This record gives sequence, C-alpha cells and structure tokens, in this order.
Amino acid sequence: MDESTTRMLLERVLAQAPPPAPVDYDRVAALATARRSALLRSTIAAAAVLVLVVTVTVAVLTGGVEGDRAAPPALKPAETEQRAAADGLPDSAPAWFDPARSTLTIGGLPGSMPDRATANRTTDLEIRAAGRGTSLRARVGVRGYDLSELIGDGPAASTTGPAIEGHPSEWVDQGDERYTLVWRWAEDAWASVATTGLPDPLALATTVATSMSVDLEARTRLPFTVTTPDGFELTEVDTGSAPSVSMEFTGPSSTMRVTVEPLGDGIGAATETFRGRPARVDGTAIVMAAGAVKVTVACRAKYDPCRETAASVDPIADLADPAAWPPYSPR
Repeated sequence: MDESTTRMLLERVLAQAPPPAPVDYDRVAALATARRSALLRSTIAAAAVLVLVVTVTVAVLTGGVEGDRAAPPALKPAETEQRAAADGLPDSAPAWFDPARSTLTIGGLPGSMPDRATANRTTDLEIRAAGRGTSLRARVGVRGYDLSELIGDGPAASTTGPAIEGHPSEWVDQGDERYTLVWRWAEDAWASVATTGLPDPLALATTVATSMSVDLEARTRLPFTVTTPDGFELTEVDTGSAPSVSMEFTGPSSTMRVTVEPLGDGIGAATETFRGRPARVDGTAIVMAAGAVKVTVACRAKYDPCRETAASVDPIADLADPAAWPPYSPR
C-alpha cells in the first residue's frame, strides 16, 4: 500500500469516528473518591495483619501457648513469709528466740487483771496477767518445745477445744479452776493460754489465743543499759509488775541473773565500794545502788564479772513507766 492510499484510509476513519463526548466532571470526582477509599481500606487491612502477626509473635516468645506458659516468678522471701503466715500459722517456728528482739502480743485481757508482766526466753515467749484471785499466762514455744512444759504437772482431762485461726486445739482441765488451751501456733511448735479462777475461762482463753501474734524483729524495751559479760549471752528478759526487770546471761558453765528494781530503803549496809558505787556482797550475789534503782546480780560463784556487770547498769528511763522505755541496745 502506497502513501497516498494510506493517507486516504486514515482520513476516512477520522471522518467516520463519532464526535468526542463532553466531560462529566462529577463522575470523574466520584471515581477518584472510590479509588482512594479502596486504597485506604487496603492499607488498613494490611496494617491489621501486621499487628496481629507481631502480637502473636510476642505472645509466643514471652508466654508460650496455652498449656505451655512459663511459670510465674518465684516469691521473694518476705512475700513467702507473708503468704505462709496469712492464716496466722507460719510454716515453721524458729529454733530459738532472741530475747532482745522477740515480742509476743495479745489482746482481750479484761481490766480486772491489771498486773502485767512479760518474759522473753530463748525457749519461749510469755505474757502474764493477774487480778484478785485470777491469773492468765499466754506462751509460745520454739520449734520442738515440749508440750508438757506448757501444760505443767498434775492430773488433767483433755477435750477438743475451739479452732484457733482454723487450727485444732485441746482444752485441758487441770482441776481447781485451772484450765489450759493448747494449739499449734506453727506446724512444729505449740502455744498455750493457761487460766486460773476465771468465770468463763474458755471464752477468754479463745479470745486471747486468736489475738496472739509474734514479732521476731521488734526490739525489747528496757529502762536501762547493761554490758553483756564476756563469754556470756542473753537468755532471758523478764519484766515484773513490781515494777522490776530481770535479765539472765548464760555462760559455758554458769549463769548470771541481773535484777533491777526500785531502790526503796536502799541496799543495806554497804560492804565495799566498786567503781564509785556502794555495794554489798551477799553470798553469791552483789547488790549495788545505781541512781534511783537497786541492782542485784546473782551468780553461782563469787567472781569479778558479777561486780563488773552490776557496775555497768545505767538507768536511762523511769522504771515505773514501761511506755517510756527505749529499745534495748546490747553492748
């Protein structure tokens, strides 16, 4: 086909083609909007898939799938102790109490028993209360402490007592209006509340038992300071209702008991002066005046540590005001 024929056919096609249609701008805008919406939906869907993939990946890496999830982290020691003692019964009692850092507290004592005293020993903690013809004694023992030590001697008849913080107890009738409630305050240790002459002993014993708590970090409060003798250790602190306070120190082959009480009429006729303090030797005991108090140190033999210990006692608070006693600091 030559050039002239080609030009002729092209002109014929152009002449027969329909005229161009007018532009519909509204339709063009609608099509553009639809296209953008479709693109946006595609983008959101892709992002959702990506988030799902990342979430599943993190869950698998950190926790595993259901049934294969990692165990929670182990409890810290303090949390373990709190969890174990949540019902008032720790897993285990200590093998010994530190008399300088152990405290037993109870509640529910009636006002008719105003005389109060405490005893912190390496073997047990004790609170005593007394009134006219009545008495109560609450105690907790260390791990393995003999139950008979809490009940005492004499005939006894035992029956099942009330639950103490959900744990079984025994109610022991010892005759002569003497009763003792015993239960385990720890899985391997016993506690007791002994009563005498009370009108409703079981009710009071139960109230006291359920209120009982032991703090092994609370420092014992005393109205004086004293130097622990060389080679001895503190084995008992006893606060009486006189008022008086006594401490027992135990050495390899002997014991030493220090008693601090009001000076009253004095120490008697002094037989010597030691470190500037008047003193009286009475057999195996030495008695000294220290300000407004009298210090008596009883030993099993005459030897100088008794004098040194008596002379080391320094009053720092009113003996008659236990609420004002500061925490004891061994020295």
